[in-house]
Amino acid sequence: RGRFELSAVCDLNEAKGSRYARRFGFTRSYTDLAQMIETENLDGMIAVTPPDVTGSIAADLLRSGIPVLLEKPPGRTATEAERLFRTAQECGARHMVSFNRRFNPAVVSAQAWVGRDPEFRSPRLIVAQMTRLNRREPRFVADTGIHLIDTVNSFLGTPSELSCWRMSQADQTGNTDQVTYSGHVSFPGDRDAILTISPRAGINAETLDIYGRNFTMRVDIARMELTLRRRGATPVKWRETESRNRRISDAIAETEAFISAIEGGRQCVPDLADGVSAMRIAEAIQGHRQQILLDRILCASHDD
Repeated sequence: RGRFELSAVCDLNEAKGSRYARRFGFTRSYTDLAQMIETENLDGMIAVTPPDVTGSIAADLLRSGIPVLLEKPPGRTATEAERLFRTAQECGARHMVSFNRRFNPAVVSAQAWVGRDPEFRSPRLIVAQMTRLNRREPRFVADTGIHLIDTVNSFLGTPSELSCWRMSQADQTGNTDQVTYSGHVSFPGDRDAILTISPRAGINAETLDIYGRNFTMRVDIARMELTLRRRGATPVKWRETESRNRRISDAIAETEAFISAIEGGRQCVPDLADGVSAMRIAEAIQGHRQQILLDRILCASHDD
């Protein structure tokens, strides 16, 4: 309380904007984004936009000089995400991309273990799976599966090479109803990841199996649980037990991280360089591109 003020909300629909402002405690509502930016003395913005308009709106927000938390995916295509990344570089814009699985309690706990104990600092392989009940969006991998891709990247770094394949299963009438997308991603230092994304598998699940020299770690993102097994030791199990309503996509923790970065004058993470990396992989897997070299594209994005 008193740490920040919910100053303003903007929506093209005036009635919806006003209702939203009243419900969540914003002081004012606008229908014109430029007017809101000019009128309000904002320290940060959160942009919740559909992919079709993220590119154009996000570019204006980045040029405003106000730190902004952008929706994922950061654009409709990887090329659009790259343009946003270049815009952010040119403007020196502080920004963050809403890859909220990084703030999932089980992922945070696993990252803490990896960063704290030298034994866990070099995972060699991650087997990552995302399954859903009956999702039929044509761009499911790029729009939702991208969360799984970014989470893997957060553990292993900047990918260098990808090969992918797709499996289809026909129903009794001959129509292809179930499609599973898979990819093998290579990272520097002889590290690898196997990604499997199945929009219509009949179950909602999201897991990472992390393998190191002397340990395995299962991160159950959906259940917010973690199991660590070391050679010759009793397995260690951890589960989120906080009373507040935690979800697989922890928007509260994500927003807290964004606000803390603004207050501390730090660069936000994950950013558009991470977005470009994840988008390139998602597009290749969705489009079933057999094999691509990523390092020439992605390393430049991170190093510039």
